[in-house]
Amino acid sequence: MGERSLPRAPTDVFYARMVASLTTFVLGYLLYWVLQPFLGPIIRAMFLAFLLPPLHRSVVHRLNGRKSISAILLTVATLALLIGPIADLYAAFNSHAEGSVDGAQNLLARNGSNSLQLTQVPGLNFAAQWRDRDFSVRGSGDVGLGDRAPAHCRNSPGIESA
Repeated sequence: MGERSLPRAPTDVFYARMVASLTTFVLGYLLYWVLQPFLGPIIRAMFLAFLLPPLHRSVVHRLNGRKSISAILLTVATLALLIGPIADLYAAFNSHAEGSVDGAQNLLARNGSNSLQLTQVPGLNFAAQWRDRDFSVRGSGDVGLGDRAPAHCRNSPGIESA
């Protein structure tokens, strides 16, 4: 008849469970590591998926059962609500960048030369002080690389140290 298997020792079961648990943990960690950049969008999509169906039902009811029109309206409204703030951020960044470029050009015109003291540019003085204080790197015209800078980059024209 059938062959009977011998009962397993408790240590065999323990090791099998430990290997399975460790494998599950490692695979879970690797999955998290791969999905980490996408977690924000995934969470936002979950919120939208949770919040939009009641609104969709309400719009379908108001449009006398026209589901496709309701879906189109909600899609356009959602895109407008998401793209509007992004466009505002882009416009703010663009105007800030224009102001920075204009400030640098005005500074160059005021100095009357083609060389620009980097520490005179608003914000770069603070950055240079932070770099010197926290990284113990002294500005020598090589943009903070010290002796590690390639020979053609050391004391480049147009970049003067403080």
